Parts: sequence; structure tokens; C-alpha cells
Amino acid sequence: MPKIEANRGDVAEALMGAAVCSKFKNRPTEPVKKSDIDQILDSVLMSTIVHYAAPDIIKNVHSNVTDNITFKLALPGKAIAFLKQTNNRELVKDLYDSVIGYVNSNKQLFEACKNISENNQKNEIQVLSDGTTDQKGTKADIKTKIDGKEVLKQISLKVDGGDQFAQLSGPAWETQLKLFTEHLGLNISSAKYEYEKALEKYDSTAKFADRGAESNQMISYLKDAARVSYKAAGMALASQINSQQFKDKLGKFIRAGATLNDENIELVKLTKGGYKSQSFEKEFEQAINSMRFSYSVSTTGDPKIQINAELPIPAENGKPAKKLTGPLIQIRAKFEAPSVKTKSGKVYGTYMRNYIEAPSNSLIYKI
Repeated sequence: MPKIEANRGDVAEALMGAAVCSKFKNRPTEPVKKSDIDQILDSVLMSTIVHYAAPDIIKNVHSNVTDNITFKLALPGKAIAFLKQTNNRELVKDLYDSVIGYVNSNKQLFEACKNISENNQKNEIQVLSDGTTDQKGTKADIKTKIDGKEVLKQISLKVDGGDQFAQLSGPAWETQLKLFTEHLGLNISSAKYEYEKALEKYDSTAKFADRGAESNQMISYLKDAARVSYKAAGMALASQINSQQFKDKLGKFIRAGATLNDENIELVKLTKGGYKSQSFEKEFEQAINSMRFSYSVSTTGDPKIQINAELPIPAENGKPAKKLTGPLIQIRAKFEAPSVKTKSGKVYGTYMRNYIEAPSNSLIYKI
């Protein structure tokens, strides 16, 4: 895919929001096209909010009753500038294809559009594309309300390369305990002394003139510590990975990380002109309980743990039994040297995060 001068995730949020708005505006019988999305983008990029009126259709006849549709877009400046240059939009054709495929095939969205277009009542539809605010309070990037209520699943949107769906941050030992013991039930207490020993020379307040040898040395202390806790978690997994306790905790951990335990969130990933999704209904945890797990631990480079799964699918409706196999999630330590502006200029600190990721081929999107 071509490299663009904007974040593809931000651009995707604008396209998905415009596509959802188009679905309501077109009414359910008319599929959304690229030109519909572009028409809405051309308007909303100039004002951040647009309004449309769409008549109800009763027995194929337009009613005098109209529904009001509002689309509001909040994007970082680079994404807005990118989309305003209409020739740039061909560079993200795959994202157009993905969001069009999603809105034209989503049964819940179709039923909602059908119901409000045929009820001969005035409805208020609000679509908001906004992944820039309230990011700690919700996982939703595209929010849709009908008459003030969240009738539809709210969309948490990912694009290729955007595997992360949760994180735990900071170098404190307590963060490692929360990740591996509280969330996953893995006993890593024996690693505490060695972990804290590795951090003796680490100074979280230290600032550097550049991302050079000195900051890299500080990051090396973080890496050494993370290797200790990740290795300990791997040792605990050896005896627990297929226990019922671990399966229960893993399912809840993934659901909470992806949705913040909001039952109205759908995780949607746009991939090469298509899409994958997971709504985390009861079938999700049933599938987790039916899986057979294995794992791998890497402590070279950035430490990581990958949990792989095998899910038997019984024969049904003439289809033979089969097995789904592949990665489920990856837990990865990430080390950064973020910049900080001071009165004397830009300086760099150091920081550690633990990313929880679902690769594009994750079974999360197949169950």
C-alpha cells in the first residue's frame, strides 16, 4: 500500500463515519458507493458537521415525514489536509473498499436503516467519527445514535498494522503484576527481586539531548527488567496455559482490553479492501473455552509472548469438521524515548509500555 502523509487509522475513521452516514442517507435499498462517501467528505471537511434530511419510504412511495441525519467529524490536522486534496483519496482506495464492504453487508446497520425509513416517524440519527477525544473512556471511534440511543454496535476501528487493542504502561513492578498476575492469573512473584535489581540504575526522570547512546543505555535497563518478568510469565504458562482458570481470565482480559467491558462495542479491522470483525458476544468466550493453547516466549530484542490457539469446528450442514489454528494475541514490551518540550529546547525521556495485540491473522477475527 502507498505511504501517505497522514495516519491511515485517522483517515479510515473519516471514511467509515461518512460511509455509515451515507447508509442512513441513501436508505437501506441503495448501496453505498465511493461517490456517496466523497460527497459527504467534501462537505464535512469544510465545516466539521453536516446535516441531511431523508424522507421515509412507505410502500415504495416517499413520505412527507423526514429523518434528520447529522455527521460530525473530528480528525487530526494531517488527516484533514490529506483528505481535502481529493487526488489523495485514490491512495487509500483499499480503505474505501473496506468501509463500503462493511456498511453494505452489516445486517444490524441494514435493519436499523430499514426500520427508521419505514416507520413513518421523524427520527434523529447522529454519526460521530472521533477517535481523538475521550480515548480513556471508550473504545468507540465511530459512534452512532438513533433518537439519542446507541441502537447499533459502536465501532472500534483498526487498519492493517494497527494490531494493538490494549496496553499497560510504566516500568513499575506493580504494572507487571497487574498484567500477568491480576489479569492472567500467572504467578511471577519469584521474579520481583531480579526485576527490581535490573532497574536499580534506571532513572525515569532523566532527560537527554537526543535519542543517542545515553538514552539507549537507560532503555537497556528497562529491557533487562522486562526480560525477567516475561520469562517468569512464560514459565508460569507452561503449567497453566490450558487450565480452565487461565481460559476464563484470558477471555475476560481480551474482552476488557478491546471493549472496556462495553457490550455495545464491535472491533472492526480493515484489511486489503476487506474487513474482519469481532462483537464479543457469548460465542466468543465459548470459543475461548473450546480452544487448545500453546505459547512462545522471546526475550531477545523486545520481549514478547505469543499465545497460539487451535479451535476444533464440528461438522455441520454437510460441511466436514475442521480445525482453526493460528495466533490469538501477542503481549509485547515496547520501549520509547518520547520528546518533551522545555524552555531550553526539546529533550528526550524514556518509557516502557506493554502492548496487547491481535495480529491480522488472529483467531479473534475468526470466531
